[in-house]
Amino acid sequence: YLAATYTEANLLLAHVETLEDQANQMDDRTQAYELAGFIFAIGLASTAWASLVHASRRIRLIFQIIALVCLLIGAGVFILSP
Repeated sequence: YLAATYTEANLLLAHVETLEDQANQMDDRTQAYELAGFIFAIGLASTAWASLVHASRRIRLIFQIIALVCLLIGAGVFILSP
């Protein structure tokens, strides 16, 4: 009698555990996308700073290199996300 009573509860518990695993996977994906967005934002800010600096200054080249590196790293994180 007791086994039959807990059968439905055990099935629901197994379903809940499956849903929890799916939610954890989606959470990992969300964190990867947030990291990629953050890296892209740093690159965008660096591009903005580069556009404000006079073309003959060396710091402009540094800002452009930072922007390019952020683009590559952000794209890598975005593509390789789970």
